Amino acid sequence: MSYDKAPEINDPEPESRKRFLLIGIVTAGLLLGGGSWYWLAKVVGPERPTGLGASAANQTKELVARLEQIAVRLATLSGQPESAERLQLLEEAVAGEQVLLRARPTKLGANGQRLHDWQIQLDTGRGREKSLTIERMEKESQMKGGRPEVSLVQAKEALRLQREVNGSDAAAEVKDYAREERLGQMLLHWEAVPLNAQMTAALKQAQAAMQVENWTEALEAYRAARKLQLRLNQDYSRTPYSDLAAIERIDTEVVSLSAVGLHVQVDSTLRQARAAATAGQEEGAANLFQRSATLQKKLNEQYSRSRFVSMELLRQIEVEEHTIRAAATERELRAIDQRVAAHLRRRETFQVQKDVRAGLEKLEALAAGLPRARGLDEELRLRLNYLALRQEELAKIQDQVYGLLVPFPGAGKISLLKTEVPQALYAMVMNSNPSRNLGRTLPVDSVNYTEAQEFCRRLHWIMGVRVRLPSESEFRQALGNLNEARPFAAWSVENSSGHSQPTGQKAASETGFHDLLGNVSEWLSEDASAPPAVTATRAGGSYTSGAATLAAGPVERAPRTERSRTTGFRIMVEIDLAAP
Repeated sequence: MSYDKAPEINDPEPESRKRFLLIGIVTAGLLLGGGSWYWLAKVVGPERPTGLGASAANQTKELVARLEQIAVRLATLSGQPESAERLQLLEEAVAGEQVLLRARPTKLGANGQRLHDWQIQLDTGRGREKSLTIERMEKESQMKGGRPEVSLVQAKEALRLQREVNGSDAAAEVKDYAREERLGQMLLHWEAVPLNAQMTAALKQAQAAMQVENWTEALEAYRAARKLQLRLNQDYSRTPYSDLAAIERIDTEVVSLSAVGLHVQVDSTLRQARAAATAGQEEGAANLFQRSATLQKKLNEQYSRSRFVSMELLRQIEVEEHTIRAAATERELRAIDQRVAAHLRRRETFQVQKDVRAGLEKLEALAAGLPRARGLDEELRLRLNYLALRQEELAKIQDQVYGLLVPFPGAGKISLLKTEVPQALYAMVMNSNPSRNLGRTLPVDSVNYTEAQEFCRRLHWIMGVRVRLPSESEFRQALGNLNEARPFAAWSVENSSGHSQPTGQKAASETGFHDLLGNVSEWLSEDASAPPAVTATRAGGSYTSGAATLAAGPVERAPRTERSRTTGFRIMVEIDLAAP
């Protein structure tokens, strides 16, 4: 790894060069003189040392004497193991002893042991000096906010020095193998830092390119980031920058970008399909939706790890395709529904059966061929199925309803049931009877507000016109002017024997309606614009009410979910009985 300029590092041991220089000079001189002396001794003999031989011998004696002086001085400095003088003397002693041993290799003895001891003392002293330098470099390398390239050089130099100490003859307490391991890890960390920075920059470049949909640049950047992350994982696996999951994430993006071509086709085709649908080009839109679905399915299968894989989008495309293909059939169904309602209004039940059967066949075909189609009127589906189930009873139900309707006063196109809904009629429409006071001619009871509304909904399907509960104002209008005598003609606690009575037995009101007061109380409709409530209105009192209470035309609120044996209802039908 290279940098513009390596930071300067102070030499931790300038004395070492002096030591090696001293050893070199002494060694060169003694070898020159000793070599000559050795040659003369061999050739001339011990009795005839002359010239150079005598000089070498003198030098050796001087060296031995110097070493003895050093030994004495070192003994006096034993209490100052790390003093500069002692370390310099040890360097000189080690260098001199090494010269003697090279000159007399066969005569190790005490000199060899002394050399060993001095070497340990020297390495231990120098090791302590280096440890201080190493500690300083380690701390500086770990400082936050520093330059990574400086920290790298410091970590490298600190590791080199620690390895020198650990590999020397220094005492065991000076060596620190754990620090050597730690420094090695630190060096790996600082070597990985610039690689991680490059990898992070490549990822940011890729993501920026993705934002502007520059897929080619994004793909190249992701590939560069992958190469760098792979190197971090392989060469620097023990650093925080090793991340096996990052490779998988990058690979996912690479695969995603490999699917860009198909994704663009899906998006373009889908846009065209929706534009065609908006323009009313149903066949062309359906074909384009189908092609979009085929392309998205191919993308999902061939690039399963791509970011563009989407089962939800595929389902949405299929929904839009099926819905546009079902549009023509839906129009046919609405036309059938209108014909059915017209036949029901004219009480042409045979024609109703024919159209209902045709409508159900079309619904079944839609469900089988276009199961994801949306927008189909669910009310229409329910209505046709209900009419099919009740087709044998349609005429009978209509006859009973028409027989009980009376024109509502002051509104020619609205009629009101002259009695409360009898149990026989309720059972035919709802296929159930919740009443606790049982009897076909008795008013239905024990129905809650929601069940009364559902009865109106189903009877609307049968009649082909709107059916609803009367409002409070309509109920009061149907009562007419109350007088003192009328309440005593109603079924009250005084004359009902404790249960409801058959409908229509008491005299009608001046407007032609029976049992508006007494017998069973009646649910009334709520204002559709009012916020949802947990209660609803019921009026008229019941067979458990006293005559005096009934005389006031009682109206009260009750829980919509209540099923009281004293509560029933009657209905309004928006039909003009006088019309041909």
